Amino acid sequence: MADGEKRNLWGRVGPSSGPPEAWGDRIMAIDDQRNAAPAASIIKGPVTDHATERVSEPVAGLILAGGRSRRMAGRDKARLDLGGRPLLLHALAVLGPQVGPMAVAAGSDAGRLDDLLAAAPGVAVLADTPGAVGPLAGVLAGLDHVGGCHPACRWMASIPVDTPFLPATLVAALLAAARRKPDATVAIARGGGRTHPVVAVWQVDRADALRAALTGEGLRKVEAWTRRERAVIVDFPDPGAFLNLNTPEDVARALAARG
Repeated sequence: MADGEKRNLWGRVGPSSGPPEAWGDRIMAIDDQRNAAPAASIIKGPVTDHATERVSEPVAGLILAGGRSRRMAGRDKARLDLGGRPLLLHALAVLGPQVGPMAVAAGSDAGRLDDLLAAAPGVAVLADTPGAVGPLAGVLAGLDHVGGCHPACRWMASIPVDTPFLPATLVAALLAAARRKPDATVAIARGGGRTHPVVAVWQVDRADALRAALTGEGLRKVEAWTRRERAVIVDFPDPGAFLNLNTPEDVARALAARG
């Protein structure tokens, strides 16, 4: 390992400005509480070509974990076991080192994840914004939280709870692309031949406009909102980095491929 680099919880190598020690302590403490598998069983994520990108300003982080999945036979995706950890803890390990303040959008039942987050007291748990429906309801809850509690953060990064292999430089690459386009209000990841509209960084001051669209117009689809916005698309070279675990079979294949 080169000087100035650290290894994060996934076994990836990243810049020394990456994973704060506190995140390692929090995630491992949760593992200890759950009698999870040893660190050697943690699945390693891919390496991205955006290795030189750096986060240049404070960015908040949001994990979208809104509830049960029909394709998971009604099971809570956040609790789905992958390599000895629930997906929510994988998401914390992926996004936490890349951002500052963290929150989880938990849908209508904000208390259902309290046990998983017991060892991560700095992570806010948010209920969806009343009158809003779908993933954008979680995004809006996050934007409102960041705007009210973390005014130094002009941007918020979001990921869904079911994408545990995202690049270690995801947020830096998205933010850099947004900053290169001065009027951009959202930067969206593209990998594996398609865009991933909630793997994105969002301008926090667009909260009121999003609220009007959701509660006043009944807007639901993420793509319908991002088409209105000044969006920039950022390509990532590893299609496997954006694998969604939508079914139990997806989980089995992920374990077989990356174990």
